[in-house]
Amino acid sequence: KLAISSPLARNVERIFVFMTGLNFDAFRDMTYAVFAKYAGIPVESFFANQGLAHLNPYNEDNVVSAKYLNRFLSRLSVSFGDVPGVVERAYDAPRFLFDFTPFRQFPIWRYGDDNYMCVDPVFLLERLGAGFYWSIMDGLDSDARRREFSGVWGLLFQDYVLDVLRAIYPGSS
Repeated sequence: KLAISSPLARNVERIFVFMTGLNFDAFRDMTYAVFAKYAGIPVESFFANQGLAHLNPYNEDNVVSAKYLNRFLSRLSVSFGDVPGVVERAYDAPRFLFDFTPFRQFPIWRYGDDNYMCVDPVFLLERLGAGFYWSIMDGLDSDARRREFSGVWGLLFQDYVLDVLRAIYPGSS
């Protein structure tokens, strides 16, 4: 619906696939699938059975393809042994207690080749907004392309907001 003349705009999904291994739709679907697993279990149940918190992409009871689920989980995860190094980057900063960037960057921790755990499903859901943006930004190879993409993203966001406003406040006929 939005006509953007930028060649970069036409390649945004290709860049996203390169950075995440999944297209927009598959990434969204995997995010909701993992979120649904955790959202469907009461917190008290995790304390009673810690095994519920772990996710094995090769579990035969999964309704999602192991190939795609593993690809998704591996791109958003950090090895449990590497967590201290990821968090340590902000350790000395005064904002340490309030900076959740490492958890937003890696909302899933990997405990082995087939054992994952989402540390906070809300941080996982954030990957559908800011995560899309930063996955693409991180995949661009120059400041000029990053500026161009920021402009394209701004136009897309503007179009989205205008659509929402039109739905809420339809014009008079």
